[in-house]
Amino acid sequence: MTTAQDSPDSSFSESSDETDHHIPTTMRAVGRADYGEPEDLGLMEVDVPSVEANQVLVRMHASSVNPLDWHFCTGTPMFMRLMAGVRRPKQPIRGADFAGEVVAVGSAVARFSVGDRVFGEGASAWADYMAINEKGIAAIPEGVSSVDAAASPVAALTALQAIRDWGEFKPGQSVLVNGASGGVGVYAVQIAKALGASEVVGVCSGRNSEMVLGLGADRVIDYTSEDFTKTAGSYDVFIDNIGHASLGTSLGVVNNEGAYVMVSGKKGKFVRPVPRMIGAMIRNVFTKKRLAGGTARADANDLEQIAGWIADGTIKTVVDGTFALEDAPEGLAYLATSRTRGKNIITVEPMV
Repeated sequence: MTTAQDSPDSSFSESSDETDHHIPTTMRAVGRADYGEPEDLGLMEVDVPSVEANQVLVRMHASSVNPLDWHFCTGTPMFMRLMAGVRRPKQPIRGADFAGEVVAVGSAVARFSVGDRVFGEGASAWADYMAINEKGIAAIPEGVSSVDAAASPVAALTALQAIRDWGEFKPGQSVLVNGASGGVGVYAVQIAKALGASEVVGVCSGRNSEMVLGLGADRVIDYTSEDFTKTAGSYDVFIDNIGHASLGTSLGVVNNEGAYVMVSGKKGKFVRPVPRMIGAMIRNVFTKKRLAGGTARADANDLEQIAGWIADGTIKTVVDGTFALEDAPEGLAYLATSRTRGKNIITVEPMV
């Protein structure tokens, strides 16, 4: 049992249909009071969170698993703890992506009503209920499943902002995606095409080649039999989700005045590690090729764009595995093996 949060209060309004939107006082959640490995996470019983004036309370339908969840679970790299909590997590409940139904709204909420289906990126998503500010979330279009919605926020936002913003992509340019079969990679391939790339080449293992080609890649390079840094050619934007190669080698596949975009560091476990960031800043002084990266921001307009692409079939969701809420630690442990194709989904059937 963990320390409970405040119970719901009069700052939100509930549906008059008590049968459909009954809100219990406690809920299940997956987390841990201390940092540790995925297997150290456990199922807890906590109070359903209250909502502030600008928040909505979402009854969860689905979430997904991201490297971000692994970082916050383990507390690594250490500098992350300056944000997440130095000695222990400020927020013990894990999970960021979510899709669900609004069951209560704060007094100042204008964009959503009880009964709306919404999705986005927040904190404490591996639970039956989550309170979140209305600004950074979006409505789920009719015909889009909770699984498709829950799979996309962190990964698709990262892919979109990496290509469009950090890479300063322009229609007609070529894009190389390293790690094209992973969570961000499957969206990067499709979003590059949606934005008007002239050519999209994906780097992945041979077993995932057909899948990546099916997502719209013009060509796939099997890294298990070919060194793409020597044979791939050169591209206007290089989205690197893996980070195995050195900065110098990585720049070798970028056109002059093109962009090398760091989404991950060595072995995919460190988001823009400090040594690589410093190296990038130094190299930026001596080359016209741009080295860029960032952290995806929750943006309602971008989420609406992504939802629209899912609704019209421009983007397909790739689901590797599905786990019940209580099995979320298993899903996170599987992610750490780096064998995931697309996304792992956490399904939630709240106690009501």
